[in-house]
Amino acid sequence: MKASSPIFLSIAVFSAIATVRSAPMDRTAIIQRAVATGEQTWAAAQDPERQNPRSSEFFSYALALCEATAHPERLEQLLAVAARMQDLNPQSDTYGNFRWNWSDTNVVSRHVVPGGFYLDKT
Repeated sequence: MKASSPIFLSIAVFSAIATVRSAPMDRTAIIQRAVATGEQTWAAAQDPERQNPRSSEFFSYALALCEATAHPERLEQLLAVAARMQDLNPQSDTYGNFRWNWSDTNVVSRHVVPGGFYLDKT
């Protein structure tokens, strides 16, 4: 009987996943939740030294605001704060990448741009 327990558990898990995947997603609710939870990011943009936000938070919140057509006046500041986290030295191996966290002194990975975003000053 013990040998069949993992099989039964696997079937139960996959059935649950299939049920979740088949449920319709409420896009509007997801966007509204992203906007609401992004208020913390907006607060962090006001005082990043104290809050130590991740660069990806600014891009995620900006995208949520665009999708919701909410607070367009916040976009410029969000992207400006994120841009301050970008390596803009063209001689650097990490040129174009962003620091993960505000408190990082430099880019920690030259292979990944958080959130897949790139701000080009040209």
